Amino acid sequence: MPTSTKMTRSMLEWKRVPMLIILSILGITSIASTNAIASQKDPFVPQDNYLISCGASSSVQLDDGRTFRSDPESVSFLSTPVDIKIKANNSPTAASSLSPLYLSARVFSDVSTYSFFVSQPGRHWIRLYFLPIPDKQYNLTSATFSVFTDNMVLLHDFSFIANPPNPVLKEYLVVTQGDTLKIIFTPKKDSIAFINAIEVVLAPPTLIPNTTIGLPPLEQFDISNNALQVVYRLNMGGALVTAFNDTLGRTWLPDAPFLKLEAAAQVAWVPPRTIKYPDDKTVTPLIAPANIYSTAQQSASTNTSQARFNITWEMEAEPGFKYLIRLHFCDIISKALNSLYFDVYINGMMGVSNLDLSSLTMGLAVAYYQDFIVDSSSIINSTLLVQ
Repeated sequence: MPTSTKMTRSMLEWKRVPMLIILSILGITSIASTNAIASQKDPFVPQDNYLISCGASSSVQLDDGRTFRSDPESVSFLSTPVDIKIKANNSPTAASSLSPLYLSARVFSDVSTYSFFVSQPGRHWIRLYFLPIPDKQYNLTSATFSVFTDNMVLLHDFSFIANPPNPVLKEYLVVTQGDTLKIIFTPKKDSIAFINAIEVVLAPPTLIPNTTIGLPPLEQFDISNNALQVVYRLNMGGALVTAFNDTLGRTWLPDAPFLKLEAAAQVAWVPPRTIKYPDDKTVTPLIAPANIYSTAQQSASTNTSQARFNITWEMEAEPGFKYLIRLHFCDIISKALNSLYFDVYINGMMGVSNLDLSSLTMGLAVAYYQDFIVDSSSIINSTLLVQ
């Protein structure tokens, strides 16, 4: 599908619904006095903020400033028939190469439940950390188990396939309506379950809208009660971004491995301090931090005779799920307004025709984003394309 003029995308983020899935992308914009410059990491203090290092004898301080409670400090949240805690080998090599969150674990031989008091209903992050650390008595690499909330399956017959295993982070946004959120671990028959660390954190109410545009057709789609699983969150043209620079604890991966043709894209960058957010708060650093909007992929100069060509990102997608795709744009390239227009296609379907950031943001280097829902019927060959 053709695009027009230059095209930039600075980031890509996806999550899964009902599960839905989010994908995000960034772009370009100008400097207007009505737009506020944000700090690198604007604070957000959630009313519900449970960070647990399961099996750890003492609290764990991460370099991003967050502190995970020790197992003794969080035992009141857990109901389990057997008290099993294990720790990784304390060798310098193991300790230096892994996050400290993966150096201990809780093991469950039967159904076990973490229960968290919810002070404010709404969307909550659930982040589950898994790594089968070696233990003489319990073989975590062979563990097969499921994880539920009160009314939803998060993982079904989950197990590790890679050998040696790599750390796995499963990330969800679930809607809570009562005053308790339960996370239930259920081992498969004759197996065990385990967990290294858990996060249950209230998300900003403006992070995910109640409705968004569906493809196809272009109509409003209600996602107010949908759970989402993060599948990809990509930083276009930029490096790895972690919770150190993201107040919501998010991780953004470099997009290069997902480019179908790297030669079609060229990285653009500006200092994060130059990024503007609109005063009407339609976009804030909680949607994406400035260091995400400050990098982008733009269409590279080529020798092609075609006046139009695409930048394409290709990602694996699981059939049977709808995908929430969030595209982030910020015009960090143009020297003047009204000089950039391009189209956006998602799996061959027109998402935006002649996107004109100038008319939407009234400036350069101003953050903007747009959401779409892609129906499961549009996922062909287990692939999702953004062009």
